[in-house]
Amino acid sequence: MSHCLVSFLGRVLPKDGGEYRKVDYYLDNECMAQQSAYLGFPLRRRLNADRLVIFGTTGSMWDHLFEGDLPIEGAEDIRMELMSEAENGHVQQTRLDQLAPCLAKHLGCDVQLQIIPTALQEIEQTQLISMLAQAAKDATKLSIDVTHGFRHLPMLAFTAALYLRAVRSDLTLYGLWYGALSRDVGTVHNLKGLLETADWLSALQRQEWLGDYGAVANLVDSEHPKLAEELKNTSFLESIHQGQSAKEHAERALACLHRKPLQGPARLFEQKLRDDLRWVKRETLDLRQRQQALNALAREDFLRASLFGFEAVVTRLAQRDLPEDSHKLNDFHVRKNAQENFEEKAKRKEYDRDLWRSYTLLRNLRNFLAHGTSPNQDGRIPKAIASRADLKKALQDSLDTVFGRI
Repeated sequence: MSHCLVSFLGRVLPKDGGEYRKVDYYLDNECMAQQSAYLGFPLRRRLNADRLVIFGTTGSMWDHLFEGDLPIEGAEDIRMELMSEAENGHVQQTRLDQLAPCLAKHLGCDVQLQIIPTALQEIEQTQLISMLAQAAKDATKLSIDVTHGFRHLPMLAFTAALYLRAVRSDLTLYGLWYGALSRDVGTVHNLKGLLETADWLSALQRQEWLGDYGAVANLVDSEHPKLAEELKNTSFLESIHQGQSAKEHAERALACLHRKPLQGPARLFEQKLRDDLRWVKRETLDLRQRQQALNALAREDFLRASLFGFEAVVTRLAQRDLPEDSHKLNDFHVRKNAQENFEEKAKRKEYDRDLWRSYTLLRNLRNFLAHGTSPNQDGRIPKAIASRADLKKALQDSLDTVFGRI
């Protein structure tokens, strides 16, 4: 596994001493470097990274890499030219390319020194993220050290980490490192918890929109396997319209949370997860399915909206026939009989015309969208599917009318 460490290099103003302070760096209560100024070097050694990529602007303290912590020898003329360029804030990429092999030889790893834009403009921010992605191109593990970068760069490094996790499934984000200075001691922290927080945001958004608890389950699986199992079962059963069985597993998931609350960054989202699961206590199955249909409709997922919507209608009809026996609501014959009874009564005009028209439009749209066939004999279908707006309105109106009258 190839481990790449990307470290940022900034600049200390003359009024602040003009040099990084030398401190003892501690990680996990263990001293990893004594009297070191630049964290990138000891951190690379501690992580045993195969590659060190140092990012800095033309005004960064590039000369410190060769004249500060390490006893670098050789290439004196080039180093003198680098010192002059650094003093004037105009370091050239060619100069860094000439000196990178000196660092590589001393550190015993691949070294890349890269000039980056100041990244204060949007186009430069995008460029920097692309450069970080390129630096990690052949790596399978990535660490980012934001200790010495200019103050706005850690935010961009975090954004780049999120981007890489989205586009590089083979890349492990091992750490987002920061050395906090307190007097003469530097304490190194892994801010990877920020990435875990972002994972929870994404997972809960997916759950809210799709009713899929799978991503949340993956996040809690290692520390809360029983909860993960119940969440996965809930998600699976809802996806195949086994709502009553899904409800039982959701209740067990809530019980798991009661027995063992979430820890770490997950604690921030436990109440949200509890709230999202409480539909099992406050909603009948038909209302749960109707809400799933409305959620799908809001994101213009028309197939799921029609499937959940029509199943919600059939569930309501079955609940009306079996008010005291909710465990049979998923029974095929119970649901079929409830649907047939309703349709027979509607044909005998026991229900008003608007209800019947809305019911049949929802049913026929469900069939059309599920099978992808040409519109059936219902002449309203072509008009309903003429545009996204027309289809959304047709499904919304049908759901509102049917649920308002049965």
